[in-house]
Amino acid sequence: MNNKEAQQILINQGLLDPPADGKWGNLSKSALMKFQKLTGVPEPDGILDEAAKTSLRLAPPLPPIEAEGLMEKIISYYQKHNYWIARGRDVFNIVYIEGMYPDGTLNSDRLDEWNDTRALFQVDDSGKAQIVEAWAATCEPGAYYTYHRMNPAGAARIQFGQYWAWAVGMHGNSRPHEALVQVADVKVCRDDNEDGLRIGDAVAEGRYGVNQHDGSDMDKVGRASAGCLVGKLIEGQRKFMSRIKSDRRYQASNAYIFCTAVIPGDKL
Repeated sequence: MNNKEAQQILINQGLLDPPADGKWGNLSKSALMKFQKLTGVPEPDGILDEAAKTSLRLAPPLPPIEAEGLMEKIISYYQKHNYWIARGRDVFNIVYIEGMYPDGTLNSDRLDEWNDTRALFQVDDSGKAQIVEAWAATCEPGAYYTYHRMNPAGAARIQFGQYWAWAVGMHGNSRPHEALVQVADVKVCRDDNEDGLRIGDAVAEGRYGVNQHDGSDMDKVGRASAGCLVGKLIEGQRKFMSRIKSDRRYQASNAYIFCTAVIPGDKL
């Protein structure tokens, strides 16, 4: 068994983010240590020796994910679209749900309102999934940048999907604060006709500063978003960052790139 094969087993166990690249760094070591703990190894070390390889070959199949209510709908959507789901109470899955309040109520998704949801969920070792915390947010640019475009092609609205594209950093000039900053490409729809919708919009892919930051406690989205993924409240952002910085993968590497899914509430 080589490094890549071992990584693929850890990926299949939900303990290591894909893809398998054959490089046995801190993230692979952390994932193996987690696997060793789950399989009863007295002193997990993350070393891929013959004993670890034998244990990986005998890895049991994952228990099916169990969820109820809104969480069940989210898991179903993830599985239908083959989205990655990290497993364990020491890691978080980040999801934004457009046109849905944090209590699970759908809304009309009107422009310039905090009517989307930012949520963290976990799947424990037994397969039970639950939302850890959810906050009011927006996945879309506010009215100001929709009509006062920063890009000649129109305001950016992230295309629904799942992306590995964010690392811990700082956002903002007038009030710098800790955030997840975009470090890899995402797809955005350019709202050239300024209708606040993605329908018919040109799609571009690249790095546009689509960060995950706070909305300065503003009543309306306004200038708080030019297309970023924004939580309304300052305190909510602090809790969000505190949670994800406790993630096992970030603890293993502070350069870890977080995965985030953006999904339409009306498709749940």
